[in-house]
Amino acid sequence: MAVKPSGSLSFNTDIVGEFGGSTPHSLSEYYRGGANVPSGVTAIPASGAIDFSDFYGTSNVVDVVYYVVGSGGGGGGAGNGTAGTAGATTSISGSGFTTVTSTGGGGGPGGQGVVSNTAGSSPGAAGGAGTTVGGVERGAGGNGGTGRSSQSSSDDYDLGGAGGGGSSGQGGAQPGGGGAPGGAAGQYKTGTLSNITAGTVITVTIGSGGTGGTNSHGGTNGQNGGNGFVRLTINGTNYDFTSSGSQTV
Repeated sequence: MAVKPSGSLSFNTDIVGEFGGSTPHSLSEYYRGGANVPSGVTAIPASGAIDFSDFYGTSNVVDVVYYVVGSGGGGGGAGNGTAGTAGATTSISGSGFTTVTSTGGGGGPGGQGVVSNTAGSSPGAAGGAGTTVGGVERGAGGNGGTGRSSQSSSDDYDLGGAGGGGSSGQGGAQPGGGGAPGGAAGQYKTGTLSNITAGTVITVTIGSGGTGGTNSHGGTNGQNGGNGFVRLTINGTNYDFTSSGSQTV
């Protein structure tokens, strides 16, 4: 429980009772970042003048609000292209709480090419919309590849059978360059880690977005999915992670 927010404070009951320490006690034991008060308790000074009033409302435990976004899946490649890969998992872990995990979005399948005399020109489907955290879209799925918009002789298939006189006929048909589906957005979780001991290290693992599939017979590759994201809100301060790291409560 926290030190009371107002009124008279007892050194032993209120301050020592909350933060511990060894006798004989003195206020100099209770600087922020020292042996007894973790660096996350920002109301208490780290050096210089220190007073009982600095301890009002402080606590040796902290609530941490989290936003965890898995990475997006890669979009599929156009026109008989390959599928995009799934996005990787994003997570936070540490002592005193259960690991929070958000899975990555699935990759979009490759486009379906169809033998046709008309080149495909359909657009690739958009990737799944990511979650907006801090005004930025996070963990979106990559867009699928776009179908070929014009015919190219280099993409002709030789589909003809044997012609008269034993010569080989040229079919002249083209593979359809249909657009491919986009990847899915990553999973999103938010919540509160309650009563986390100040000084606890939270490990953040950011998942990488899935890789877009490659096109075949014209068109474009699928786009890569967006990377995962984590925001930790501690004592009113936001700590944003776009790459793996750690944060001390």
